Amino acid sequence: MMILFVDDEVELLELAERVLRKASFHVARALSGEEALQQLAERGYDLVVLDVRMPGISGRDVYRTIQERYPHLANHVIFTTGDTANDPTLDWLEGTGCWVLLKPFSIEQLLDAVRFNIASCPSLAQAPACPRLDRG
Repeated sequence: MMILFVDDEVELLELAERVLRKASFHVARALSGEEALQQLAERGYDLVVLDVRMPGISGRDVYRTIQERYPHLANHVIFTTGDTANDPTLDWLEGTGCWVLLKPFSIEQLLDAVRFNIASCPSLAQAPACPRLDRG
């Protein structure tokens, strides 16, 4: 299982990478939307953990590119966001059908989301949309 973790918060990226690797996942990381798009073009991923709000190319824009260029991956995105007061953002996230982790989230919540995505979508190339986390 190869995971691409995308976030502009270096500390969160480093912590998530350590935790996911310790849980036996292969992890690549990207500090920006631009870097994420470059990595997506260079290798295949099974799951993307994607921050919605980043400078430059946003998580929304990265997700649109995933939908267009890598449609098999579009239902295998876990969004992260601290934008809990913004109903339009939450409405858009809900419309994607993807999991959402609201910041701050715990390591256990991250691992649960990754594991549940895998367990509920055993054939990542052919699986339907996975359930998403509740807003609360």
